[in-house]
Amino acid sequence: MQQSLRELLDKYLSDSLAPQEEEIFRKMLEERGYEGELQTLVEEYILDRSLTGKEDEELKAKSYLRLQSELFRQPQKLQEMGRRAGMSWLRRGSWAAAVIILAGAAAYWWFQGKEDEGAKTATLQNMNAVPVAAKEIRPGGNKAILTLADGSTIILDSAADGTLASQGATRITKTANGELVYTNAEKNKELLMNTISTPAGGQYNITLPDGSKARLNAGSSITFPAAFTGKTRAVSASGEVFLEVTPDQLHPFVVTVNNTAITVLGTAFNINAYKEEPHIRTTLVEGAVVVNAGGQPLKLKPGQQANVQAGSSTITLVQDPNMDQVLAWTKGLFNFEGSDLPAVMRQLEHWYGITVTYAGKLPPITFKGKMYRNVNLADVLEVLQEWGLRFKLEGKELTVSGKDNA
Repeated sequence: MQQSLRELLDKYLSDSLAPQEEEIFRKMLEERGYEGELQTLVEEYILDRSLTGKEDEELKAKSYLRLQSELFRQPQKLQEMGRRAGMSWLRRGSWAAAVIILAGAAAYWWFQGKEDEGAKTATLQNMNAVPVAAKEIRPGGNKAILTLADGSTIILDSAADGTLASQGATRITKTANGELVYTNAEKNKELLMNTISTPAGGQYNITLPDGSKARLNAGSSITFPAAFTGKTRAVSASGEVFLEVTPDQLHPFVVTVNNTAITVLGTAFNINAYKEEPHIRTTLVEGAVVVNAGGQPLKLKPGQQANVQAGSSTITLVQDPNMDQVLAWTKGLFNFEGSDLPAVMRQLEHWYGITVTYAGKLPPITFKGKMYRNVNLADVLEVLQEWGLRFKLEGKELTVSGKDNA
């Protein structure tokens, strides 16, 4: 079944188009018959309440102005697409094209804080009052390192597609979509442990030897055997990983994270276990898992979350977590609903490979809304500064302060 323009636009904005999908999307853009539908879809991204958080005409007007200003910068990718596809309406400077290329950060954010109303008077002129160097800090992408059983490493983002290595009877392949796949011809005679790890600003997908799929967020890792041969399929993980486990009732799948073990038979779930977070959060999407931190095991149902306090065996059941927020990263989004400033900055540290420090008194802010992750750091800071925040960037160290401390 052919994908719709809406589906392809969603994937384009989240940087998840496969090469063959990009070709289909490009051909659609070449056909003038899709121009009206495309512009309607882009307008929905700007005006949809579910993205802005509330009906706010002032925010919509600011978003439109900001998108126009982005257009005037004539981004290189826009020019290249226009030349390649011969799309006259893109070359004319359609504001819709600017949204498609840049994902319009301001259109997907809505912030609500306790700071004075004077901080809410941002204009087009102060949008560039962020460190110039922030424009050079690009968003993360498919980057990872594979460490084989003998300690040798393969940098996956620069490795050519095709067979990368063999581990016993297991063949390791990199697909054209940038995914790592383990294929077993027969059982390995020895236990060969492999690790795939993503740096800050990296993400990667892998198909494990049993067919289970793992998606790694930035600054994460998963260690696993090149072939599962025992009574359990045991792996260990760190950072944030989304797993879709192939069912096998005779061989339970067990994920170990610090002092926590998650046992599954076949299911989809997300683990957030960054060391700087106060809890290890296991969120179940479908199926069933049992979470055990050395105390009383807790069985989860779909839509539930288990929080294990760092350094303890205490498990708290969350009956109704915000699933959109938990899974936002797997869809190429940030979702900061209900988050405070440190929680937001931790996500930016992971994705942009920066270190955040704080200076002086900061305004108490509670965030709402979401945005695509494929924007430069400057796009994020331009929005944040509207709410009483100021920034200083030296190399990859970002200092955040309140407007009164600037």
